[in-house]
Amino acid sequence: MKKVYFSIVTLFVLNNINAATHLRNNYGAAIEYVKTTPEMARLQPEGYPAIKLGYGAQIELPLMPYLSIRSVGGSYYDISYIFNEIRVHQVNHRDEDPVIVIYPRQGLSGIYSWNIQIAWEKPVSTSNKK
Repeated sequence: MKKVYFSIVTLFVLNNINAATHLRNNYGAAIEYVKTTPEMARLQPEGYPAIKLGYGAQIELPLMPYLSIRSVGGSYYDISYIFNEIRVHQVNHRDEDPVIVIYPRQGLSGIYSWNIQIAWEKPVSTSNKK
């Protein structure tokens, strides 16, 4: 019975990994993001091509294990840990897509770290758009 249960859970989790992950900028200013490994983010490469995301904008991220963000011209901050949180909580959010939302920094800890939260939203059906 445990094998059957484990197989069903594994199948369910694998089917939900294909959910589209989005990155939304509610920071208040433009941010930049790069798809990097943690080692690359630590080295802070000057010439690494960052992608700019304006305030209020949202993009769909391809499946990736690593992601770093920064304020325009600032230092990269590795937020790859967020993908592990998404994988853990995906089973509780069936038929919803994860949205990584970047909010303005708050409090004293906001000087040193980003305010990042995961929102879960129903996917927008493209078949209904005309």
